Amino acid sequence: MGLTVRLKPLNEFRSLFETPGQFLLIQGEEITARFINKPVHLNASNLATLITPKSGRSVREVIQNNVNAVMEQRRQIGRPILVHVNHPNFDWALTAEDIAEVENEKFFEVYNGHPSVRNYGDAAHISTEEMWDQILIKRLTNGSGEIIYGIATDDAHNYHQYQTNRSNLGRSWVMVKAAFLTPELIIRAMEKGDFYSSTGVIIKSFEKNWQSFKIEIEPEDGITYITQFIGKMKSNTIDSESMDSQHRNSKEGVNGQILAEESGFKVQYDFKGDEIYVRAKVISSKEKENPYHEGEFESAWLQPTVEF
Repeated sequence: MGLTVRLKPLNEFRSLFETPGQFLLIQGEEITARFINKPVHLNASNLATLITPKSGRSVREVIQNNVNAVMEQRRQIGRPILVHVNHPNFDWALTAEDIAEVENEKFFEVYNGHPSVRNYGDAAHISTEEMWDQILIKRLTNGSGEIIYGIATDDAHNYHQYQTNRSNLGRSWVMVKAAFLTPELIIRAMEKGDFYSSTGVIIKSFEKNWQSFKIEIEPEDGITYITQFIGKMKSNTIDSESMDSQHRNSKEGVNGQILAEESGFKVQYDFKGDEIYVRAKVISSKEKENPYHEGEFESAWLQPTVEF
């Protein structure tokens, strides 16, 4: 005799977990689409109703059609919904070029804690962090002009056994600078880039204006930090039409560069005025507990700015 399990909708168990001003559940969905044999996954947060996965004639069109479906629901219900592209290197399904061409997509996963998603690429494929720079360069020099932000997620599937080859809870997350704990204000803040992504590093404060990018890191005893300010100068960019996003590309103008590197808890980058964008990555000397990949160090990614 089979066992039937009824899954409860969010409204039936929300009150058991939520605490006003402290803990909030936001309804979401992993939109699980495909183009031929390539998985195309997106997450939508603050949905009202299910999004049925959309098809298309290419990977790019599948992404666009599903983003369009989320944006249409957002328009209909009159509240913000955040949609982001998941783990682009999973099965080497997505390229920087694919994502760069998608309209109204402001977010993608620069880091995902599932052991099968290939964040770091390989000898033939770029990492998701390199992909981030290629998308930014493409969009900001020869495209829509729309910025894209990097999200970190744990993609948790396994909750009882903790080891590197399992997809465990808490490997990465986002920290949002929102005035109040509501879905609307969290999403609005993220759409302005007022958040950072982390695998363990805590950022005490960050400030971006037309003059500088300032970061203060929450220190941990015995731990050191290096902050890389990464971007691209206008004087060192080639035609982004020539970029090959799926495979490694040695063309200097296609990829981001470390513009400055600072150590310490308080760091600052002063804009020169010739940058296309600047983002920041903080790398800790602390090895990550239960990492996605052996030998990882706790890190944080701060969002790109074009305010100079």
